[in-house]
Amino acid sequence: MTYENETREPAVRERRYPSDTTDAEWAVLEPLLPVPACELPTGGRPEKHPRRNVVDAIRYVNDNGIKWRAVPVDFGIPWRTVYGFFKGGGRVGTWPASMPSCTRWSVFTTASIPALLR
Repeated sequence: MTYENETREPAVRERRYPSDTTDAEWAVLEPLLPVPACELPTGGRPEKHPRRNVVDAIRYVNDNGIKWRAVPVDFGIPWRTVYGFFKGGGRVGTWPASMPSCTRWSVFTTASIPALLR
């Protein structure tokens, strides 16, 4: 039985697109993302969708050149959430200084990630 106020970890979806992050790529990207607002001293709302799914959706849009509204349903994330994360740089419109020589997600295409793993 589930309860309305039950807290559960959101499910990470099955990897099925070539633009999806591998475990090695995610190990490089995850520390570069801003700290979630709910973990800051000022507090904030917990994130509803797994960050890896959001990053995969952004990479899918970038790789396939589709419109934001055409994000496939199997990502399980509304297109506005994906676009908001992209536009806001992960949170509050700023990218971390540790992000290697880029200020937008479009630099992180499927081809550029392996270069970071070297």
